[in-house]
Amino acid sequence: MVMDRSVADAVFELQPDSCIGRLLFVNTQMLMKNLDEPVVRKTLTVGYVWFAFDSKCDPAGFVFLTIDGKNKYTVGSDTILTDGLRLRSESLFSGIFNILHNDTQIHHSRCPGLFMVTKFGVYRIEVLFKFPDEYDIWILSHPVYVGLRQPQKR
Repeated sequence: MVMDRSVADAVFELQPDSCIGRLLFVNTQMLMKNLDEPVVRKTLTVGYVWFAFDSKCDPAGFVFLTIDGKNKYTVGSDTILTDGLRLRSESLFSGIFNILHNDTQIHHSRCPGLFMVTKFGVYRIEVLFKFPDEYDIWILSHPVYVGLRQPQKR
C-alpha cells in the first residue's frame, strides 16, 4: 500500500509502445466457411488468418494468396514450388506492399499485384498505410509455405 493513495490509483505505469492503445485496434481476420467452434479452432491452428489495424483503414477487399495455374492457396496454406507459381496481393486502398521471404524483404511496391515465386520457403506480406503523414503497419499476414510441408488446397 502506498501512503495517501486509494486502491484504484495508479502508482506506476509503463507504456512500451509509442502509440498508446495501438493493440486495442488490431483485429484478426479469419478465413472460414462456417462459424462453429471446430472450424474456428482449425483456422487459428493452421493460420488461415491475417491481422489488420482497422482504426487506420478498412481492410475489406485485402487478398494475399498463392496461385499455381488453376489452384489458389490462402495464407496458412502449403504448396509446392512449380513453374509459374505466383503470389497475389489485392487491396481496395493503396499503400506500401512488402513481400517477405523467410522474414527478409524481397519485394517493395506501392501497389498490389503479382510476384513470381522462385525459391522454397515462407512468404508473407506486410502492408503499410499512410496515416496521417507517415507510413505505418496496417496489415500483417500469416505466411504461405512453399515446398516445406504437404500441400493442402484451401
